[in-house]
Amino acid sequence: MKKRLIVYIVALLSVTYNVEANKIESVLDSIETNNTTLKALRNQNEAVALANNTGLNLADPSVEFTYMWGQPSDVPNKIAVGVSQEFDFATLSGAKRRVATRQNDLLKLEYKQTRLDVLKEARIALINLIYVNAVSDLDSRKLAEYRKLAKSEELALQRGETSVIGLNKINLELLAVENEVRMNIVERDALLLDISRLNGGKAIVFDTALYPEVMLADSFDEFYVQAEAVNPVLAYVRGEIELNREMLSLTKSEGLPSFSVGYVNELVAGDNHHGVAVGLSIPLWSNSGKVKAAKAAVSAAEAMSEDAVAQFYGNVRTQYERTIQLRRTASEYAKMVKRFSSRDYLEKALRAGQISIVDYINENKLYYEALEKSLEAERDYRLALAELLSYLD
Repeated sequence: MKKRLIVYIVALLSVTYNVEANKIESVLDSIETNNTTLKALRNQNEAVALANNTGLNLADPSVEFTYMWGQPSDVPNKIAVGVSQEFDFATLSGAKRRVATRQNDLLKLEYKQTRLDVLKEARIALINLIYVNAVSDLDSRKLAEYRKLAKSEELALQRGETSVIGLNKINLELLAVENEVRMNIVERDALLLDISRLNGGKAIVFDTALYPEVMLADSFDEFYVQAEAVNPVLAYVRGEIELNREMLSLTKSEGLPSFSVGYVNELVAGDNHHGVAVGLSIPLWSNSGKVKAAKAAVSAAEAMSEDAVAQFYGNVRTQYERTIQLRRTASEYAKMVKRFSSRDYLEKALRAGQISIVDYINENKLYYEALEKSLEAERDYRLALAELLSYLD
């Protein structure tokens, strides 16, 4: 059993199988579909996008009908009918539509960022659940071993082959392990509830104790190029620059005169006049200061973009270096556990009577603590890795 335990832990800390990766990805796919926050945001964005796409056409045609009574009574009555259509450069040039397109692009990026936040939270919960499952498996094996030792020690005490000190020691350790098992059950249930919340209240079955295999770029520069190209935060601030530039173009076009063209017909008894009507609207005051404000908005968006890039670079670099260091620590722990295990020697010494049950428990406790530290180191590395890879999603 001891050899199987060592093999299990070594496997846990080494390369895992794609089937486990597929299992995690299937959970994330389910969460993306069922998450209530994402559902609400999808509906909200759809409504906002439809609103953004309204008002992009020319103004409605205008029809006018006038009936005038002649005074004095011998003057004939007059009827006037007119139809006109107004044209503005903001619509004709497509400036309004380009602004709406940019606004809708930003909505998509906002959704993408919220999606990444939800999936990152889910990944962190799943990694913690994998860790708890691994610790639970380890505690189950430890519990079985200590129960067996307690039974053996009790029989030895009845035969007068040992003292009550050894039995008390193993019973205390057994109690401690039972408490650990109960605490792990509480922690596991809490994590499953949290994952269920992210999954729209639908329960998830997830009992794996193995982490997915993940490929990480060998250098920071390589990783950063990938992250910069796909991260929605940078895409959003760049999109804001483009939106404000389109808003500036729209504001300028709104400062141009608009005109209207129509047909007019005047009917008088025995007479008929008809022809073309042309109108011109010059925005002398309505657009005052808007162009200046739009230019300032473009400059502000450019400054915010520069700051966002600088902050993004610093955050990614810090997280990358932290992840690499934690990966190195986890690897060293795994090698140490494999290299310096003395379980076989302890068992032989105990069976040969060379050490007491108290000495065996003390040494065995150190070994299990090393395994637990190794599991913690692997979990910390995986949590850092999840944070880092969220820049790539």
